[in-house]
Amino acid sequence: MQNKKYFETYKIPTVKEAMNLFATYGKYPNLNNYFVFRGHKDIDYPLIPSAIRVNNKDRLWLLSGGKPIDNQSEWENWQIIAENNILKQFYNFADRSGLDLPQVSRIRNNIDGYDYSIHSETEEWLPDELMEVAGLAQHYGLLTRLLDWTYDYKIALYFATSGLYNMQEEKKDCVVWAINYNYFNFLKPTLSKTPLNFYRPSYHGNKYLSAQKGLFSTWKIKKKGVWDTVYQNGIPEFDLINRTPLDELICNFFDNNFNENDFKNNKLLYRFIIPNEIKSNILKQLKHDNFSEEYLFPGFQGVCLSMENNGKLYDN
Repeated sequence: MQNKKYFETYKIPTVKEAMNLFATYGKYPNLNNYFVFRGHKDIDYPLIPSAIRVNNKDRLWLLSGGKPIDNQSEWENWQIIAENNILKQFYNFADRSGLDLPQVSRIRNNIDGYDYSIHSETEEWLPDELMEVAGLAQHYGLLTRLLDWTYDYKIALYFATSGLYNMQEEKKDCVVWAINYNYFNFLKPTLSKTPLNFYRPSYHGNKYLSAQKGLFSTWKIKKKGVWDTVYQNGIPEFDLINRTPLDELICNFFDNNFNENDFKNNKLLYRFIIPNEIKSNILKQLKHDNFSEEYLFPGFQGVCLSMENNGKLYDN
């Protein structure tokens, strides 16, 4: 259960309130200035990045080009190797196709060979050098340790309520998460910084990311090198993958590292629940306000998707 010092849940009762929640006359007028947002189509969907979701294990190893032995798929170091392989293959295939890519010397220098540093070096994961290529891979559907956020609440509201168009989620309550982006950035240069890092790639050349006002977060962990491996009776002991949702990681971190006086009643997280019965009318209002597929997915694909969803929306 999340600590109420840091966390608040609020169930939105009406379409009008959903659309005006952060307006100057709304219930939470200050959140637009300090928070970023994420929409989930299913209220039970936890804040866990795609690469470390249990149900994505098989796909992760398929994409990485490897195959774990015994219980290696639960070892943190092997998980990181798999994630690194995915990023390297993404970069390699995109480069061979002549696509515009950020310059990442760590990958470029080993593009036709094996990066042994992934085994030997102790470092933070994801390292800053890989954040931009990870953001690209994430944006196009590959598995990474990143979570997508947006600066615009109504964009998150669209992604949450658009579960109406999917048979698995059309009857589900949905949720918009808000996280205190400003406070975490304030802590970043201090001794009280947290493992949570935010990254915004360049919007230039990425029309989807620009339209969706996107950015990414990652909870950095310490990757151990081969010299840091602990042995018990000659057998190496490996840390297991931490699959804890981000909201729990944050609350646990503050409970363990902050005193009451350090935390001045700033809420770190909000969870806004949207009942299923108002999703349709929220989507209609968002469409009226130009928060629909043709604007959020610029190009012919977005136009066609908007046409398909329009029929479903007004059939409700």
